[in-house]
Formats: sequence, C-alpha cells, structure tokens
Amino acid sequence: MFNYWWLVVAIYLATYFWTRQVFLSSHQITNLMNDSYYRPSMAIYALAVIFLIYLICIAQKVFNMNHCLKSIHFLAFYAYRAFLANVFWDRILWKFFNFQNLAHFNIYLGVFGTWICTWILSYLSVYLIHQIWLKIHPLMKKVI
Repeated sequence: MFNYWWLVVAIYLATYFWTRQVFLSSHQITNLMNDSYYRPSMAIYALAVIFLIYLICIAQKVFNMNHCLKSIHFLAFYAYRAFLANVFWDRILWKFFNFQNLAHFNIYLGVFGTWICTWILSYLSVYLIHQIWLKIHPLMKKVI
C-alpha cells in the first residue's frame, strides 16, 4: 500500500474536484437537508482521506518522524469532541457572524474563513471545557 501512495493521492484529488462541484453549485453550502454525503463520490472521497491518513501513519513509522507525534496525539485526543462541536460553531459563524454574506461576496474566502474559524473554535472550546472539567472533577468527588 505504501508503494502506491501516488494512486491514493490521485483518487483523493479526483474525488475532491468531483465533489467540489456539488458544493460550489449550491448557494446553501451548509444546508443540512442536502444529502450529498450519500453520493458515491463522497464515499470514495471519505475512503481516500482515510487511506491518506493511514499512509501518513506508515510514513511516520518508516521514516521515524517522532518529533511531530506529540502534536498529532494532542489533536487526536480532542478530535472526536471537536468534530461534535464543529457543527455548533459552523452554524453560529454562518448565521450570527454573517459568514454567509462573506460567501456571497467571495465563495472561497467565505468557505475558507468559515473552515478555519470553525476548526479553531471547535478545538479551543473542547480544550477549555476539558480543562475546566479536570479542575471541577476532583472537587465533585470530594462533595459526593
């Protein structure tokens, strides 16, 4: 599998540009009623992303890239929680902070800005909630 990394990257890029048209052709980028994730192109895209992550893991093992492992473990620890917070922050940014108007002005700037801000706010909120929980949890054990 590691020898065929170029094939996985090619599949990823092909499905990225294939699915990109779905999102750029719609004026409602974050419409939750749009079931584009059921399309075969999205399934292939998701599998390509999974294989790319797998190849990065293999590359780290083969080339002994332990220096970035600490950062990856930190992000991986909060990844699922941040994924859950992602939709929450996406909706807030899109509706209340008017990223929707920014997307009408410039689609790339709107989508990229929403993505970056959502990513940062998701991880930040999850990290802060976890730190608060670590402080409160021992106090709750003493009370109970």
